[in-house]
Parts: sequence; C-alpha cells; structure tokens
Amino acid sequence: MAIRCAFLIFAALGSAAAAVPLEIDYADPPGVGYYDQTPFGATDLGEARRTAFDLAARTWADRLAGSVPLSVQTQWASMGGSAADAPLASGGPAFIDRDFANAPTPNVWYPIALANQFIGADEEPAEPDIIVRFNLDVDGPTALGDRGFYYGLDGLPGVDVDFTQIAMREIARGLGFYSNLEVLKDSVTGAFLGITGEFLDVEANGNRYPSVFDRFLARGPTGSSLLRDETADQRKADMTSGDLYFAGPHTAGHNAGSAAHLYAPSSFVPGASVVLLDEATYSPTDGLANVNELLTPLPSAVIHEPGPIAIGVLQDLGWTVLPYTGDDAAKALRVFAGLESPSAVAVLHLDAAAYNRMPPTVDLLDALRIARQAMGTDPNP
Repeated sequence: MAIRCAFLIFAALGSAAAAVPLEIDYADPPGVGYYDQTPFGATDLGEARRTAFDLAARTWADRLAGSVPLSVQTQWASMGGSAADAPLASGGPAFIDRDFANAPTPNVWYPIALANQFIGADEEPAEPDIIVRFNLDVDGPTALGDRGFYYGLDGLPGVDVDFTQIAMREIARGLGFYSNLEVLKDSVTGAFLGITGEFLDVEANGNRYPSVFDRFLARGPTGSSLLRDETADQRKADMTSGDLYFAGPHTAGHNAGSAAHLYAPSSFVPGASVVLLDEATYSPTDGLANVNELLTPLPSAVIHEPGPIAIGVLQDLGWTVLPYTGDDAAKALRVFAGLESPSAVAVLHLDAAAYNRMPPTVDLLDALRIARQAMGTDPNP
C-alpha cells in the first residue's frame, strides 16, 4: 500500500550482503542546475554539483546492504530567501508504504527505499525512492547575500555552505529520518500553523499510523513511548519539550548505552524538530567536532560521515549496515598521513575526503575509531 508523500523538511539481509546499488536521476533541464555550463574551475558548475551530490549519495549507499537499487532523484528550483536567511533544500521519501510483503511490523509506514529491500523488488519501478531539491537562489545574488554553496569535497567551505553535507542530510530523510506526526501548514502559503500530536494520513476507517521512526520516540532517555503509552495531547507536548529521545536498541549500542537526544525546542521547527539530533547535546567539545553533528540542525563543523548514532538509527529502522573493514581503516590512516589522495578513496564506505578538513587530532581520532571498529574493539555494525 504505497502512497505518495509530500516533501519533508525531512526479506531479511545476510551479513555477507553487498552494498545497495545506487541510481541517481539528475532531473534538471539542459543549462539549469546540474547542467549549468557556467565555467567553474577546471569544469563547469553543473558537473561540480553532480560530483558533490554523487559523493553524498554514495557515502550512504556504500554503508547500506541491499539487493534492490536505491533510486534518488535530485533537482534545483527557486525557493527564495533573503540575505539573512534562506531555505537550502528539501528532501524525503517519494513514497511511504505499510503492510507490504515481509513487512517487519504491521500498521507502520516505511520509506519506500527500505520497504523495497524487504519486498525484494522495486514496488514503484518508474518512480524514485528519494527526492531531493536544492534552492537555486542560494547561488544567486539575493539569498544568503555573498554566501553560496561550496562544491569542493575537502570540507573547507569557509563562509559558504558545504553542499555535500546538506545533501547527505536530505538523503538521510529519505532513508528513514522521517516522522509521521502531524504538522499543520497553511495550504496556500505553506506557513507553519501548529502541531497536533496526531499521526498523518487519516484513512476512511479513521485510523492513523506512525512511521517506523516514530516507533522509537520516547519522552526522556528511559521514559514512556510516544507511540505505545501516550495520547495525542501528550505527544504534542513532547514535540516541544526538549526531552525527546530516539530509544532504539541499536542506537543505544552506538551511543554508550543511551538513547539519542532529539531536537525538540520549545518553538517547533518544521523539518528539524523531532527528526534531527539535539544541537546542544551533539555540539563540539573542546573545539573538536562531534562525530554525530551531520544530523544536527546547525552543524558547527563540516561532517561527511553519518556518525555512529545515525548508523544505529538506520539499523533500528530495519536497514542492514555494512561494517567498516580493515581496508577502510588502512585507507583512512593513509589519507591522514598524506600517503594517499582523498579523491582516490572518495567512493568507499567512509568519506575519506573529510579527513583533510579538520585539525590533525580529529583526523587521527576518526581514523583510529574506524580501525577499532574494524578490529572489533568498538561496536561495528
């Protein structure tokens, strides 16, 4: 029962499974967006955009096991903005599905990309699984003023916005960082009107169903389940409580045994509240980037790796995640030591390009962490 889902500002697999095949549809017309022929260094702007998006998509796909291709459609569109503020992108599952063949849990909505892996076939072969749109105005003269997207792969955007990082976050929404809790918007302006604590998609029989992500929402790190133990009014309060957590067992296993603190400020932020990690909890420590910052609302450092919490969440949703290997660890260490070019390993499980963009202590710690995972000293999916 697949349904088309609005944009969001948001068969069991064996251990020897291969990485999910990736298909990317750059859906812009000639001369626009991904096919903009404006000179850009040694190439043109469109090719730079495609290269950066390809890195973002493959960084996810190379960590996920699956036999059914992961289909991502991406495009550029004018979304407006001012010199001080502008929407960067929107992304999410093109469809959601429930009660499909081999569904692990009944009466729960799954993003179609994940549902397809359980079904063992593409339920909507003519349609993408994930749709991602970027704001063309960000590279123009008005939105964000002199700032624009940065298309380099080295994680050194300066004052600009790192495109690969934003692309990774939007793709994550389509992989399952998606809530079916109702957010009310004006049908004409799209302005945020409020939240209800109810679930979307009221059916003829009056039933409303949560997303698979919603199954693991809890009030407090060891508190009540929003799905099982609470009413709509209680869920409404939870969504702006500052005390909202993702309490999946795999997530806790990647987070020192603790549930992951979600972003739930007192003023609800569409596209960020509930579905992203808490900004303050996963902020830098002693000036060093937090490895889980990719999926915070305002990362203070450029991160091109999912991070352990994101990996745990995906496992709780039902994805099989490929572990880091000794080869990955060796490549990370060689890149850190300057013995191998990041571009030579950019399509591997880890985004090695990121290892040149931080202070040396962070580079080395990240590389050693992957090595410890590969050796079995630290938890490895």
